[in-house]
Amino acid sequence: MQRKDRVRAGLADALDLTGICLEAGLSLEQAMWRVSNDLHLAHPDLAYEFRLVSRAMHRGMAWDEAIGNLSERTGANDLKLIAQSNLLSFIQSLRSYSESLRLEKRRRAKRALRWASAVVVFVLPSIAFVILGPGMIQSFRALMAR
Repeated sequence: MQRKDRVRAGLADALDLTGICLEAGLSLEQAMWRVSNDLHLAHPDLAYEFRLVSRAMHRGMAWDEAIGNLSERTGANDLKLIAQSNLLSFIQSLRSYSESLRLEKRRRAKRALRWASAVVVFVLPSIAFVILGPGMIQSFRALMAR
């Protein structure tokens, strides 16, 4: 899995956590730092990116520019649109974007499940027949020889 895919895989969780931190009263910089600390084991690439955003804002970069840079580095172009909104609608934008990411993830999982069920239905019986068939034939011959 490529780095951009790993980052996008954890983005929904990170955005939800960021929204919760903002609602709890943390600044965006503090929220990004907190989320990066919370996600460093589950999504290390994304945690690193959030830490970069937090550091950039700490050094004085505007939040929308820092989020725009994150969008360019990760390939999550929707983040750039979120960065263009004002700070008050930022939380709502985070929620809707994370929900759309979750729906996309759910669709991919359903597609993978359909493929896996086809494998179980069609391939597994064939493999079982190939593996167990010779033994069953040999057992049948042994019984008939008696």
